[in-house]
Formats: sequence, structure tokens, C-alpha cells
Amino acid sequence: DTVAKRRSAWLSDLPPFQEVRSVLELGCGAGRNLFVLQQRLPGLALYGVDINPEGIAHARHYVKGEFTVGNLYDLESALGDRFVDLIFTMGVLIHLHPDTLPGLIQGMQRRARKYLVFVEQVSPRNEVVKGPARWRPTRRITGNYIQWSPNLPGILDRLGFRYHLSDL
Repeated sequence: DTVAKRRSAWLSDLPPFQEVRSVLELGCGAGRNLFVLQQRLPGLALYGVDINPEGIAHARHYVKGEFTVGNLYDLESALGDRFVDLIFTMGVLIHLHPDTLPGLIQGMQRRARKYLVFVEQVSPRNEVVKGPARWRPTRRITGNYIQWSPNLPGILDRLGFRYHLSDL
């Protein structure tokens, strides 16, 4: 039992996941969330995209679904002709430049027939909001990643999305 597993279980219990037949995770990594969805909601058609080929190989081994190595900065190429009921991210958008998110979200909207679900760290000022106070620049580099903590609610407002924001 880990925080990550509990988070995946929480995700699978969200109402939109109960109402759909196909799910795509952008930034699926090794497939932990999709694995939990497979266990809890076995009728779902599962799809995943990640930039890391090793993660995709792991996901293919453990999850019955379709997986693509792809770059979210080029969503159309990564998704091909794929349309699904629900597209979600978990801890992924923080690694993409905030200026690219409106176009990415609009691309996701075109491909999702019913729902978009974002489980993301957000900040109204695009600052890092986790970790010690000294980690509060407008971005920070963690290993190979830049972490932005985008103002996702502001982006969704500008795009005219209706959404529900909750604390996790």
C-alpha cells in the first residue's frame, strides 16, 4: 500500500470513470493508473501514451491495452486517429510549459467524447507549490524535468471550460 496506489484507486472511483467505456492516459509512464483501472473496471478499453519507451514496455507487459511512445508536444502524431470517452492526466502537465497547455487541452477536447480529467498540481501564479518554501520559483529543475505547476484553472477559464476543482 503506497500513496501512489491509493491515488490510483481514488482516481478509479471518480464518477466519470464509471460512465465510460474507453480511457486514455497521457503521460501513463509504466501504467500504474491503467493497471488499477483494469483491476477495478475490467470492461474499460485502455490506452496510454508516454514519451518513455521503457515505461511503455512495462505497461504493455502488465496492462491489457494499447500503448504508444509519443510526445505530448505533438499530440496529433501521438494519438493518430484515436478517439476515446475519457482522457486523463495525473502529475503530467506540471512538466509541460504553461504556454503549450491551451493547445494541448484543446487537442484533448477534440479527442475525448465525454470527459477530460486532470489530477494535477496547480498554482494561480505558475509557481511550484510542493516541497519546501525555497523551491518556489516560477519553475524548478528536478533531475531531467522542469516543473511548472501551471495555473490550470486560469487556462480552463480562458478556454471556456466548465470544471470542478477539488483538493486532493
